Amino acid sequence: MSEFNQVRTYWFKKFSESLLVGVSLTNFILGFATLLPQGFMNYFPMLMMGSLIASILFALCFASYWHYKEKRSSAFNSPQIHAWFQGIIRYCLAFFLSIYGFAKLFHLQFVTSYHLQDSIVSTLNGTELTWNYFGHSDQMGFIIGICQVLGGVLLLFRRTTLAGIAVLLPIMLNVVLINQFYQISVGAFINSVIYTLGLIYLLTLYSTELMALLSKYKNNLPVVVHPILRNIFRVLSIGLACGFVLFVSNKSKSTVPYYGKWEVEQMIRNGKQVTENEWVQDSTAWKVIYFEQRNLAYFCPNPFVYENDRSLVLQYQYDEIKKDLKLISYERNAEIGDTIPVNIKSSTADSMQWDLVFYSDTIQLKLKKSVQAP
Repeated sequence: MSEFNQVRTYWFKKFSESLLVGVSLTNFILGFATLLPQGFMNYFPMLMMGSLIASILFALCFASYWHYKEKRSSAFNSPQIHAWFQGIIRYCLAFFLSIYGFAKLFHLQFVTSYHLQDSIVSTLNGTELTWNYFGHSDQMGFIIGICQVLGGVLLLFRRTTLAGIAVLLPIMLNVVLINQFYQISVGAFINSVIYTLGLIYLLTLYSTELMALLSKYKNNLPVVVHPILRNIFRVLSIGLACGFVLFVSNKSKSTVPYYGKWEVEQMIRNGKQVTENEWVQDSTAWKVIYFEQRNLAYFCPNPFVYENDRSLVLQYQYDEIKKDLKLISYERNAEIGDTIPVNIKSSTADSMQWDLVFYSDTIQLKLKKSVQAP
């Protein structure tokens, strides 16, 4: 029997390899199309779709031909095709992912955006939020870039391919999730999925060795606890963690009626109505009140953006049975807080009125809910 027909593979494996090769090579060619004049880029989405269709057609035709020849001809060198195709996949992945790595190292990705830093967070879209977050730390971008370049180098050698996959796959899975749920561009999402699938396919080539390693691994330390107790401890380890978080979560949600952002439509202090623009000079002319977790309330004078330096931070206590709200201020005494009872009138899901005495001032507030808390 010829050595060429000793190892046969399923048609789907041949199709997967052929498809990844087709996509990798067409992406490699399209990558250089970005160097062409800007007017040419109008046709780029069409070219991407055409290259994907061409790759699928190539994979269907070549995989079927390959599978047919492997079954009919003992002289057909199928392992050599696998070697070529897997090599192309490894080298293309190394090329593409190293580009992203070097882009971070040479400050072409995650660059500090000065206009985004001065923007209100609620006005940013998913892409701007992501870039602003990662651009906050040059060190973080440098580490990710080094890992991508290192992983790419490891993919270039057969003996270190698995190590390269171990470095790159967690990064790429995270990139896919970010691209999807933060609405990054469609092209970026498709590319990240392709690269991740390529890494997953290369990982499947080591499935036998990995399963053997996992099945043979045994901790040689002595057993110190009865198996039944071990199982109990295992359940408790996860169960107690879940229970603790649920307890804290339920406790933090005890003030659901007021949780969120409230706009101050009217403020009367000592019988005199606070003017519309008084907040510019007076930090106690509140325009927005934020009820947050951990029983914290933020009284902000600026109606447009939260100002930490000018805002007042209070704790609050809410009795669900008595429908009683109290504010606690540590502004004058950091150890013993001043308790400020709040008389709530005309309370609905979206509006309410407050009467309170804040130190020496008698205050009436008319509040309207602005943003419903998630």
